[in-house]
Amino acid sequence: MSVRDVTYLMIKLGASPGIISRFRKVSLATTLSYVDQMIGQGRLRRSDVVFSIPKEVREKCAGAEVRPRDVSRDDYETLKRYGDAAHATGDMYEDLRCIEVSLHSMVRLVLIESFGEPESGWWRQGVPEQIRKTCQVRREEDSEPAEGPYSYTDLLDLARVIEAHWSIFSSKLPVRYAANRKALLEDFRRLNGIRRIVMHPVRGGVPTEEDFEFTRHLRRELVPEDTDNLSKDELLQQVKDYLALAGSGSSEV
Repeated sequence: MSVRDVTYLMIKLGASPGIISRFRKVSLATTLSYVDQMIGQGRLRRSDVVFSIPKEVREKCAGAEVRPRDVSRDDYETLKRYGDAAHATGDMYEDLRCIEVSLHSMVRLVLIESFGEPESGWWRQGVPEQIRKTCQVRREEDSEPAEGPYSYTDLLDLARVIEAHWSIFSSKLPVRYAANRKALLEDFRRLNGIRRIVMHPVRGGVPTEEDFEFTRHLRRELVPEDTDNLSKDELLQQVKDYLALAGSGSSEV
């Protein structure tokens, strides 16, 4: 495991570049050089770095022209470098896209498993009639229509499909949703509201700090196959393995 790998894992665990620098006994500039390389490679995102810094520190530095006295120089310099709102919104768009694509695929696959692959099965028996009609209208209004009407389902449509067939979907969802249908529906509605803000910036809406955190957390819950969203336990174990190797003087470090 390389130094870059360790930096990556620690940021994913929530350690800021300043903490990583002190842990590794190197300068902030050294750590940020690794971070810059990983952002350039698409391995890390700017928002990953920004959200590694505590919320109260981010709030104190928001719009600050000079470093607040109770904020460390490392955190302030990191936020100045990576805290650009445009980049953060781009990362939120990617989170929303990832969640929506994943849900869209999951719902379709579960319906096919339960009702069969022919249109008379998963589409007509699995998708409520009103949603099917709405999707057909959306497709007719599209000048370059997608192959099938299911492509025109939105987040709220998917939520209604899941609700209509809760018995077959509950076991496919994260544990906290499986026992609480209301929480899932509320989160879908909130996510859809955030999506409208991000997709329609000319309307004047701006995502809040809580919106960013909510979307990032939901992606981790709903897209478990994403290798960039390993659980904290898995990430921590990888760091521990590295430290064990480093302590042994292994040439693999």
